[in-house]
Amino acid sequence: MHWRKRDMWKAGIAIVGILLLLVLMVGVSVSAVGAYEGTSGLATPGTVQATPTEDATVTALNKEKLAQEVQQLKSQNEPDPFGWLRTNASIFLSTLVVVIGALFGLWQWSVGRRDAQNKELDDRKAERERRDEEQQRWLEDREAEREKRVEERFQSAVTALGDEKEGTRIGAAILLRTFLHPDYKQFHAQIFDLVVANLRLPRTTHQSEDPTLPQLVTPFSQALVTLFKESFPLVREKLQREHPQFNPESLDASHIQLDHAYLSRADLKQAWLPGASLRGANLYMTDLRGADLNAADLSKAYLSKVFLGEAGLRAADLREAELQNAHLGEAYFRRANFRRADLSGADLSRANLKEADLSETLLSGANLSQANLSGADLSGATLNATRNFMTALMAEMDLEAADLSGADLKGANLSETDLEAALSLKDTDLRGVKGLTKEQLEACQAKGAIIDEDSTANSSQATVSPPSLSRSSNVQAQSALPAQNSIPPSDTDGSTATSSGPSSQS
Repeated sequence: MHWRKRDMWKAGIAIVGILLLLVLMVGVSVSAVGAYEGTSGLATPGTVQATPTEDATVTALNKEKLAQEVQQLKSQNEPDPFGWLRTNASIFLSTLVVVIGALFGLWQWSVGRRDAQNKELDDRKAERERRDEEQQRWLEDREAEREKRVEERFQSAVTALGDEKEGTRIGAAILLRTFLHPDYKQFHAQIFDLVVANLRLPRTTHQSEDPTLPQLVTPFSQALVTLFKESFPLVREKLQREHPQFNPESLDASHIQLDHAYLSRADLKQAWLPGASLRGANLYMTDLRGADLNAADLSKAYLSKVFLGEAGLRAADLREAELQNAHLGEAYFRRANFRRADLSGADLSRANLKEADLSETLLSGANLSQANLSGADLSGATLNATRNFMTALMAEMDLEAADLSGADLKGANLSETDLEAALSLKDTDLRGVKGLTKEQLEACQAKGAIIDEDSTANSSQATVSPPSLSRSSNVQAQSALPAQNSIPPSDTDGSTATSSGPSSQS
């Protein structure tokens, strides 16, 4: 407001100067006109008044004076360009001075106005910067306060995990899931470590007397499993970004208890799980490529279509596990226990199955190309193509380049297989096998396989006998083996030869 008043004052000065110029010009013009009229009035003849008689000298002087006045009037009435020029020049100069003064005043006014505007803009900018700084400090304080509250919430959830009441522990586990949001990356690794530590503890205070039985599932354990399933890939990807030479052992989840856990379709690539307990767990289509599951317990687990390529399962327990159509290529299964497991349709190409227990397993349609089966126990295994109630599955087992040296195939059903094409059959026990022709047995014997003396007769009978008879004899042979090993028949889960009997008759 102050600069506006000052600008109005300067503008008023300029207007007054212009008005004075106009008044001066009008005054000069009026004075010129008056002078002209005055001289004209002197020259105009008027009424002759009677004068007293004068002497000759006075008369002469008067005449001379009159003549001079007439001459002066004539000179005044005659055009004088220089006089006009002088008069107009003075007027022009006066006007020019006034105009210059007015323009100078306007220039001063514009400069002052611009300075005032610049000052006002600077003041506004400074005020805006001050407000921005205050807002930034307020936002920083608010963010610090928010982080403080988040940290307090996280610490309270961590504390609640050790509460005596199960309901409180469950609530804490559910609350920790909110901290897996991308905005809370600083908590992801801590959540993973907390979950692993809690999953290594017993689930209940009342454990079963039989240590071979899976641990009971509790709501708290289910919540922890969900946290494990969701936190692991987040932490792994973060470490892989920060460390190109990622070491899976840095996310140690060894000896973790995941019995009956629901981990279907979970991303557990490169998980470090040696000695983990996954009995009865659901691992349908779970990605475990490159994972370390050495000495892990996966008995009776559901592993259909699981991805275990290049995974380590040395001495792993896979008894009665369901591995239909599983991707097991190049996996390391040395001394693994597959007893009574269902590996039908599984891809075991280039897998290391050396000294593995594959007794009574179902390997129908499995791909064992370039697999190492030296020293493996395949007694009672079913390697032939099978049928189900809906679709005929006649795919033959691929044994090309498989190493079966030292394998135990006693009593195995090898119909529709190309066993003689195996890379090595040295010391392979083929006594009591079914489904091989005389020529196949001779070819196997030529490669060092051990066969019965009367195997030629048995093989010829097996090839000409009806499929139902051959299948029934196989069922009887395989059902007798569990009885000899004192394993209750009720433990079978459909993957053994006993359960395949009805399907062969359909």
